[in-house]
Amino acid sequence: MSGKLKSMALPEIMTPEIEKALGLMCFECARYAHAFKKGGEKIAPRAESEQAAIIFKVLKNVLHGMSFNEAFHKMHIEACDAQERGNDGAGEKV
Repeated sequence: MSGKLKSMALPEIMTPEIEKALGLMCFECARYAHAFKKGGEKIAPRAESEQAAIIFKVLKNVLHGMSFNEAFHKMHIEACDAQERGNDGAGEKV
């Protein structure tokens, strides 16, 4: 296992921030996954895949020390940027 992967290992206990990230519901994730897909990311067109992709993005940021709110906000901005790229700046925002 590479050093980078080792540093991303889950902690021994689940913090409230990790619990919030892992607890994102499918319906909360779908619109963000669709925005990332418009921006070119390869996410399978299944609810479970869309949910997993968004949870992974938020969880990664939480594990790097962000609060859940900061991590979710960062993912939200990235989704908006991806959607704009996919729409050439046109269309509704996430």
